[in-house]
Amino acid sequence: FLKSEVAPLLVARDPKRGWQALFDKLNQAKAFNHLKEAGYQNIRFVPPSAVRGQQTPDLQADGALCEVKTINISEVEADRRDGGGVGTSTD
Repeated sequence: FLKSEVAPLLVARDPKRGWQALFDKLNQAKAFNHLKEAGYQNIRFVPPSAVRGQQTPDLQADGALCEVKTINISEVEADRRDGGGVGTSTD
């Protein structure tokens, strides 16, 4: 399942965000491994719902549902990096 989800993203490099969409999907594999290491059984990827607007979790295991979230850079930061700007930070 994951392979079919990732394959189209291998050629879909975003000009500003690079391979972010690919890495977001690959993080589902990390979640799968996390559930496995935590002792969960019968782990499976849940395909997206055929019903428009209906949300589904990314993974399901015996007694658990898992929604994978990845924290990404903001649109402002993506624009700054794309434009070659310099970022600053303070304490």
